[in-house]
Amino acid sequence: MRYIPNILTALRFPLTIIFLYGILQPSAAWRIAGTVCFMLSALTDLLDGILARRYGVVTEFGAFLDPLADKFQVLAGFTALLLHPGLQWGMWHTVIVVSVIVIAAREVTVTVLRSYRKKRDKPLRTSMWGKAKTMTQMLTLIVAFVLAAVTDALGATEPRLLIHLIGTGIVASALLAGVSVVVYVRQT
Repeated sequence: MRYIPNILTALRFPLTIIFLYGILQPSAAWRIAGTVCFMLSALTDLLDGILARRYGVVTEFGAFLDPLADKFQVLAGFTALLLHPGLQWGMWHTVIVVSVIVIAAREVTVTVLRSYRKKRDKPLRTSMWGKAKTMTQMLTLIVAFVLAAVTDALGATEPRLLIHLIGTGIVASALLAGVSVVVYVRQT
């Protein structure tokens, strides 16, 4: 049991790579497989922390690897949304690009802050805003890929409402990313 949380965390990397490959393929079957990999990766993110805390096997390696795997998965997910062959962003394209840049900048900033604080033996505490940001991001990405997979499977084009829903989720994720980075900067 001691190593299972870290194994689950490490699994997010290959699952995310398979997700990226699958989601960007022209085949609906591959895009559905990619979506399933993304959802499995999100599930491992949920389980690794629960198991580590429940069984008292929280490790320094896991504490380092988990946020790195989170960032890899989330940034891969948002990049895939922008490049997804079945989603036509229209007026949302620029807004989504800017939002993804904000999210990426936040992730880099928080990673630097975590390293800085760790060296000073003052670890950065996860804020409520950071948790809300992560939840919003994962929910947005899962809904986006599931709905895109369903429209792929049905051979339909995505409804404009879907694009607006996903765009709104991405903007909300960017806003929460901005708020959470301010909270983290104030901790330093």
